[in-house]
Amino acid sequence: MIKLISHYEIVQKLGEGGFGATYLAVDTHLPHRPHRVVKHLKNVTREGKRLFEKEAEVLCGLQHPQIPRLHAYFEEKGKFYLVQEISEGTTLE
Repeated sequence: MIKLISHYEIVQKLGEGGFGATYLAVDTHLPHRPHRVVKHLKNVTREGKRLFEKEAEVLCGLQHPQIPRLHAYFEEKGKFYLVQEISEGTTLE
């Protein structure tokens, strides 16, 4: 079991690409322990950190039923994470 900031418990890996990996996680700080999507960004440079923070700012301002809401973003041990709500339903596969 992997915990991030003692708040999100990773359940399984959903996918991985050139920019990072995506995980299914549980928010352990809420009573009903809702599932969240955690995106881990790999190899973040100084410029990458700026872009990460900009993306988080943009996501915070978006409110649309087809865009998963941003719950948190943080840096832990030099690694960067975005936490979003999970979209239930079938995959495009």
